[in-house]
Amino acid sequence: MTLYYVLGTFAALLGGFLLFRSAKGATMETAQKDTMQTPAETLDDIFRRHGQTYSVDWRLLKAIALVESNLRPDALNKADNESIGLMQVLCRPNGFGGCANVFFIDGWETITREKLFDPDTNIKMGAQILAYNIKTYGMPRAVAVYNAISARSAPVNGPFPNQIYVDRVMNIYQSLSM
Repeated sequence: MTLYYVLGTFAALLGGFLLFRSAKGATMETAQKDTMQTPAETLDDIFRRHGQTYSVDWRLLKAIALVESNLRPDALNKADNESIGLMQVLCRPNGFGGCANVFFIDGWETITREKLFDPDTNIKMGAQILAYNIKTYGMPRAVAVYNAISARSAPVNGPFPNQIYVDRVMNIYQSLSM
């Protein structure tokens, strides 16, 4: 009886281990397909890739992420519970898992709150929003509008309602550019 118990326990443990390894491999494979990032890709690599794709200096993207989330992919704004991830991309829940706010950017129609916690997805969305802001509002107002939509009506060079935010981002951006 003891031998059967030991063998049964061993078989159960081995089966669980193999199932865990199989599920873990599938999850990693799926994540790589979804985000198109390699396992060795760093945050700087992701900032560079999306900055190049959307013609935004990757260091400006990183500066915004530093101010917005301190480079935390799991960041969630406690004040509104709608600003998510590294770039604090705004997602107003639509009641179906997606985001009700409208951005005319590539891939936005499939975005969910959960996807915005993925660094690659979050930076891609943030880069597109910032690129749109730069094209529409010019610099540095684009940075102000990224953080507060009310800055749209401010003068191009400020002052902005969120001037302290803009100054912090621009100071970090300048230090990263040296």
